[in-house]
Amino acid sequence: MSILHTSDPLVSIVVPCYNAERTIESCLDSLLGQEFQRLEIICVNDGSTDKTAEMLDLYRSRYPEVVVASQENSGAWAARLSGIQKAEGDYIMFLDSDDVAVPGFITKMYEFASSINCDLAVCGFNRIDAATGKLMSAEFCKPLDSFSLCNNPSRLLQINPAPWNKIYKASLLKGVHRLSVAPVMLDDLSLLLLALLRSDGLISYLPEALVEYRVHSDSTINSINTGQLKEAIMAMAEIRSYYKDCRSAEMLEAFDAVAFAHIVVSMSFRLLGSGISNATNVIDALIAAVDCDFPLWRTSRYLSLGYGCKKGGIFLKAALASSLVKIGLFKFVLFTYRFVKKTIGKDISW
Repeated sequence: MSILHTSDPLVSIVVPCYNAERTIESCLDSLLGQEFQRLEIICVNDGSTDKTAEMLDLYRSRYPEVVVASQENSGAWAARLSGIQKAEGDYIMFLDSDDVAVPGFITKMYEFASSINCDLAVCGFNRIDAATGKLMSAEFCKPLDSFSLCNNPSRLLQINPAPWNKIYKASLLKGVHRLSVAPVMLDDLSLLLLALLRSDGLISYLPEALVEYRVHSDSTINSINTGQLKEAIMAMAEIRSYYKDCRSAEMLEAFDAVAFAHIVVSMSFRLLGSGISNATNVIDALIAAVDCDFPLWRTSRYLSLGYGCKKGGIFLKAALASSLVKIGLFKFVLFTYRFVKKTIGKDISW
């Protein structure tokens, strides 16, 4: 394991930790086992009530590159912001306390990002069923061209929001706006959008799975809390106001397309497995909220079928969903999808 500590780290990795006693060892061991030397690992204990704090203290005593910060339970959003504030590296990365970094994760990401001087680099990842250890899918492992949002605002739709398969220039994350509402849902998307508010450089892809993302059936991403959903929409609306103030009309159009894709489409798919009895009403409320706060989605060229057919991939999926909402068939197709999934007993990627 790496034992070299430097007061001048090149990379800071922020690890939010809440009641992580069962997983934090494998997470930190996967980071400490990396060959990259000029590294600091900032573990933010988010008011854990299990043995997480004691385990973090043990790692801190053994490995000088491990930094531990503590806060009252405030959620991953506040933990990541706290870690960002403490980070001293030129680049900042993230890893969740129940995930694992593949060997080479830090070195490959740093060397890739620094060699082309990109603002943000995105790597591939493997989705792993936490209960069985089986590979569910490999994501972002196909080559994609680099781009800048100034010249290609539509590609905002193409960036997955997860923080843990990315390396950011620290300047993008330092000094991000503090939001009036701390989001629990869509917190990762909110952080990404706030960081990209400051980006004029390249966003690039390293098509190699360098993270094992563990999928838990009871995780926040697989659940729905309507109160938290309202707060997430409020946070997104606040971020939009910053884009409106300092970004182009084309970027605002892309922002509203992203809001539609994540608030209406992604949240509606989550509702399928949430057990909420009034799912239909919640979906209607999501559409109404997006119409109110992100109105450009209805006329966005980036959600048109023509654009989707030309670009394919996520653009075509988002365009199809947009068209279904506009003609009133979205909920019908959504619940048909759920029925087919239950009938055949298999997950179907939409």
